[in-house]
Amino acid sequence: MKKLSLLILCLILSNSIFAQSKKAQKLYDKAYKAAQDGYAVEASVHLTDAIVLYKDYAEAYELRALCFLAMNQQEQATKDFEKAAEINPDMMRSLANLIDINRKAENWENVAKYSEIIFEHHPYNGCRAMYDWGDALEKQGKTKEAVEKYKSFLGMDCKEMKDESMKVEQSLRLLRN
Repeated sequence: MKKLSLLILCLILSNSIFAQSKKAQKLYDKAYKAAQDGYAVEASVHLTDAIVLYKDYAEAYELRALCFLAMNQQEQATKDFEKAAEINPDMMRSLANLIDINRKAENWENVAKYSEIIFEHHPYNGCRAMYDWGDALEKQGKTKEAVEKYKSFLGMDCKEMKDESMKVEQSLRLLRN
């Protein structure tokens, strides 16, 4: 009897969770449409409601962060990009935005941190991540580590990053002197 009661309770809870996630998806869809139409405030409200229903909704955090960026709310955007990446480290766009935000703020420690995460979780984006990582380390004055990352970058097949390759070679020459 206890097993049957437990099974019924589990079914009720799973139906409730499914209904909440379905409502959260509908709110996300409304938010996405509002964001596409340029209504960032309206979109962020729908996304907040979706997150209340489903707290681990990484995509909702990411879209809300983009809305916050559109509203010039850097701090809130950063928090939401971080939350999206925490929930799902494969949220490449969130990580790339965190790198951009921290580069603009000249927070090289965080640029290095997020570049490392991208490199570890997204090896197909390794060229950009390795370059950013070396650049951030150089700007922190961590010359030895920067040289190591730059050498790794130059050893990769990064044809699409010719300008960065030339900058790295120039930096390596300067760092050796």
